[in-house]
Amino acid sequence: MLLLLTAGVSAQIDTTRAPFVAYWSAGDTYHFEVSKIKSTYVNEELTKSDTNTYRSTFEVMDSTAHNYLIKYTFGQSIQTPGPLDPAIASALDSFALDYILYTTDQNGAFEKLVNWEAFSAAMRQAFAAAERSVIGKGEVDTTLFRTLLAPVVEAYSSEAGIYNKVVNELQHFHTFYGASYGRGDTLRYEDSFGNMFGGDPFPVESELYVEELNWSDDFVVLRHFNRMTPEGAEVFRATLRQAYPDVAGEDGSAFDGMSLDIFDDNWYAFYYYPGIPYKIENDRWTTLTAADKVTVTHERLLVEWVD
Repeated sequence: MLLLLTAGVSAQIDTTRAPFVAYWSAGDTYHFEVSKIKSTYVNEELTKSDTNTYRSTFEVMDSTAHNYLIKYTFGQSIQTPGPLDPAIASALDSFALDYILYTTDQNGAFEKLVNWEAFSAAMRQAFAAAERSVIGKGEVDTTLFRTLLAPVVEAYSSEAGIYNKVVNELQHFHTFYGASYGRGDTLRYEDSFGNMFGGDPFPVESELYVEELNWSDDFVVLRHFNRMTPEGAEVFRATLRQAYPDVAGEDGSAFDGMSLDIFDDNWYAFYYYPGIPYKIENDRWTTLTAADKVTVTHERLLVEWVD
């Protein structure tokens, strides 16, 4: 009877699909190497390039029937862009920012950050220190600088801002959980990018392609593309007018010549059982056009499972 039941179950297993459902237990620990590279080009000329590389640890602290509690530790920095401004470094020293706690649902999809308030306080203190440093040099219009900085501070110190900007690799860890993907699948759908200035989200056209599926090794490779739609540029301009009314002018035309475009090219290699990334490569190009100045920012995120 046992052999018959086993044969019946085996016959129903779909070997053409990758089910992204987390199979984690309290105490499970995985170590990664994370690299973040940011390059800025103005009119096609490289003007700035920073690299930050560190070890991180993903540890399952608790597992229930409804969710998981994860501790994500940043570990020791291997390489940083260079020394911080002393005022900013001093502002950050009083905060323990080497780990973040968050929860996922029972499938492994992200739910919420738990200790994000500590990061929020640190970000606000760091921005305040940066503001004092810049204004102290007497080279900028104080009122205008504070007006321009305020929405950025609010965005980076919110829970969503910390998740999307400060520990942005986590969103790539948990993107696919709760669904299954078949060999050769191509999914096209409408999505959105969060608006760092607090306005409406930017509309996005997305495409997900299953590049490789090895069911015997529980391994899958996915390609994922996101491009902001042309309507997103108008959302961007409307957001600027709302965030900076003093700069926009009475008729709001000061931002008419500006446009924004965002494009993502993502490559994911996952062990969907037990649910852990083997390697992630994320490239984002953000193009800001203002009059005769075109600024392109290329952000590259590399995550590799070490042990």
